[in-house]
Parts: sequence; structure tokens; C-alpha cells
Amino acid sequence: MQQITLLKRLNFPLKEIKAIIDCQQDWGESLREQLELIREEKRRLNKIETTLLEYIHSFEIEGKVDWDVLFYLTQLSSRNPLEEEAVINSRLSPEEKEAFDRLPFLSGEDAETKEWIELLKQIKKHCHEGAASEKIQAIVQQIMVKTDQVFQGDEKLVERFWELRKKQDPVFRLYPLDPELLQFIEEAIIIWEQRQQKKIEPLQRNGVQP
Repeated sequence: MQQITLLKRLNFPLKEIKAIIDCQQDWGESLREQLELIREEKRRLNKIETTLLEYIHSFEIEGKVDWDVLFYLTQLSSRNPLEEEAVINSRLSPEEKEAFDRLPFLSGEDAETKEWIELLKQIKKHCHEGAASEKIQAIVQQIMVKTDQVFQGDEKLVERFWELRKKQDPVFRLYPLDPELLQFIEEAIIIWEQRQQKKIEPLQRNGVQP
């Protein structure tokens, strides 16, 4: 009875437990096969966990169930990650790839990912106020600070990523955003940059470094 209990804890089916106890099946081989089955199940469950996290975060961003987005995310999850990694490496320089790897992913549970999700959520919520509104500009300010951290102040890398962001190539597994929203964000950033420049100009006229 103890033998049966022990093997059941390892998730062996009763038929296989009987064969092992009756010495009809190789013990070492049975353990190795069971280990592989458990690992396969673990990979399957990890994939489901990732998908569930993506769905949860999508709901937080959209404020509703957007089936088109969920179907798109499901399609992304079915792609071969090793093949996609090879494509990404062929399209990005080592410096670009390093910056790309610092970006948060939708399935992340870290504070950085949650902060980006909240920013997307807020900009969607308040976009009706206009790109020049105080609320949107405050959100853009946070976006620019976080962007500077990710790309370490390299404006060329920021421009490169923004072009990839607008193309929304599925190989990069970026969260799908409406072209209209991307255009709105771009407009809001331009307004933010213009305002920043106006703040700097008086200092520059007086010979003060900003």
C-alpha cells in the first residue's frame, strides 16, 4: 500500500503502478518517462499561465474584453519562439537587441511591466481630452522618463524602436495598438518636446546649461 501511495504522489497511473510493483516494467525507465511527461505538462501549464497573464493585462489596458486583441495574442503565442528569436537577431543590431530585451513583456508581473500597463491604460482613458491637455502631457512626461531609462538616453534607439512600434510586426510580439492611438501618442510627444524646448531656451540665452 505504501508503494502505491508513493507512486501515486509521482502521478503514475494505477495500471503503470501495478506493472512497476509486479516488476513487469523497468524502474529507471519508468521514472525517466514520468519525468519527461511531468516536464511536458509543466511547459503546457507555463504557456497557459503566460496566456492568462496576457489576457488579464489586456483587459486592464482596454477596460473591456477585446476579442480581436485576444485572438491576436493567441496567434502570437502559437508562433515558434526559437524561430522568432532568430528573426529578431537578424533584424536588430546587438545594441538594438540589448535595448529590446529591456522592454517589458505583456506576460510580466514585475513592477516595471505594471507601470507601463498603467500608462497605456491612462492614455487610452484620457485621450479624448486632447494631446495638449495637462493630463495627457503628465502621462507623456512619465513615458519619456521610462523611455529614457530603457534606451539609456540614446535618441537613435528610441527612433528605431518607435518605427518598429508603428509597424507592429508580430515577430516582435508587441501589444497591438490602434494606428490612431499611436498617432495620438506621437502628437502628444511632439507637443511635450516643444514645451520642453521652450523651457530650455531662456536658460540657453542666459548661458545656463539645462
